[in-house]
Amino acid sequence: MQSITALADEIRAGRRVTAVELVQAVDLMHLASRAIAPFFERYDVWLTPTLAQPPLPLGLLNKSYGGAREWWRFDLSFNPWNAIANLTGNPAMSVPLASDKGALPIGLLFTGRYGDEAGLFQLAAQLERAFPWADRNPAVTAL
Repeated sequence: MQSITALADEIRAGRRVTAVELVQAVDLMHLASRAIAPFFERYDVWLTPTLAQPPLPLGLLNKSYGGAREWWRFDLSFNPWNAIANLTGNPAMSVPLASDKGALPIGLLFTGRYGDEAGLFQLAAQLERAFPWADRNPAVTAL
């Protein structure tokens, strides 16, 4: 969750977007969707880390980073792969298959073929049977 300041900044920036700019942005999203599609003709899923760095203490993501652009930069440095699924519309799931030395979950992000949510659910069920995670409860730290 981002700060109220960053959210207000995004709202103001959104109000300045013209209809032409919006259509251009949607066209770019469609272009990205078409660009990633050939990968999934050969592979069932794309596997990446969920995060680009270790999990942060609770509350840290709620801090202000200056504004919408600063928040976007921070978020991409922390969580770069999720944005690809969000922009292309491909289904994705983060699965806590590993843990660090402090028992914090380390997620793996599986991005699937467009429209193949069922394939990801089937994979998640197989992974959970092989590597159960329901009973893992790491210590939670807050700022």
